[in-house]
Amino acid sequence: MERTIYVHNLYVKKKRGKKVKEIKSMQEDLLELITKLLSQDKKLRKQTYDYKKQILYLNKSSYKKEDNILVLQFISAKYAMVRNVLDTETLNDKGQLKTKKDGDEEKTHIGIKFTGKHSAICLYENNPNGISFSIIMSYLNDFILEQHKLCQDNYYYKIEHNNKVSKDFLKALKYADRIKAVTLTVDQEDLKVSEIKRFSGKNDIKRDIDILLKPAARGKSITKNTVKDFFKMFEDEKSDIKKIYVDADKQDKTPLKFDTEQMKERENVNVLETVTGEADPNDIKKILFGLLKEY
Repeated sequence: MERTIYVHNLYVKKKRGKKVKEIKSMQEDLLELITKLLSQDKKLRKQTYDYKKQILYLNKSSYKKEDNILVLQFISAKYAMVRNVLDTETLNDKGQLKTKKDGDEEKTHIGIKFTGKHSAICLYENNPNGISFSIIMSYLNDFILEQHKLCQDNYYYKIEHNNKVSKDFLKALKYADRIKAVTLTVDQEDLKVSEIKRFSGKNDIKRDIDILLKPAARGKSITKNTVKDFFKMFEDEKSDIKKIYVDADKQDKTPLKFDTEQMKERENVNVLETVTGEADPNDIKKILFGLLKEY
């Protein structure tokens, strides 16, 4: 069977505050916290996401010290989906075999290669029936914050991520004739405008803010060099930019629209299949270790 592996950049973002200290190493801190998390009972590891009707918990970890690579296996299940089960050959109705609390177990893996004191490359196995990458990162960040609060050590941070973008983004830019607009997506916390910052943290407002940039005069174009500068900022781990969207026209006036989300780097891999029709976890783990060695 085929799986798509997406590539992300990870980096540490320290929380604001006078007494907040910077961790010495993401690698050391995360390894210690993962060990603590896996020492707990499954029920204590579980997070429930009501809006998704999904549960999630960390199930396993594998670490190769010589390569600075950590592979994590997460288990998720979607509940509250009760249907009649049909035999697809005879079409016999077997009735409802699950209750609302039951869900099919799904495994999703990520691989992390620590590349610096506060940075890493992360590969995410896209299991269409599994859990999203953003929820996995939210799960880890919640536990990081919880543990450091318990320790009262003032190491308050979160692991931010952005897509590692393929060279296709810059290739697409070559075909742009007139760039009509560029939209930069940033987090509310990173905005310096006090009136907008007052709304930061409200549950009914999305955390991400879009900043629309247009040419200095009507009929003019934003230059390609300006877009390249934004792209360099996007690739910088200290950057506040989470996404770049370009709205342009080609020379023949046909529309050209592209963004860093659409052109994120990915690997399509063939994975062994289990008797239950799932991707073999041991094969996925082997593939992630192999791919990460190349970074």
